[in-house]
Amino acid sequence: LYLEQQRARRAAELLDAASRVLHASLDGTTGVAQLASLVAGTLADVCAVDLLDEDGRLVRAALAESPSPPP
Repeated sequence: LYLEQQRARRAAELLDAASRVLHASLDGTTGVAQLASLVAGTLADVCAVDLLDEDGRLVRAALAESPSPPP
C-alpha cells in the first residue's frame, strides 16, 4: 500500500509540473520542449515528442535526454 501511495504521489507531482510548464508557455514549441525535458529528467532517460502537422504527418517537436550523473 505504501509503494502505491508513493507512486500515485509522484505521478500527481509530475502531472502538476507538466500542467504548469504547458500553461506557462504561450509558445507551443517551447512548452513541448520544456515538457520533454521534464519527462526526461524524472520519468525516462529520453523523451521524444512527435506532433501531427497540418497534413497529418508526424513531425519531431522535441527531444530531450536525462542529464547524466557526474562521474
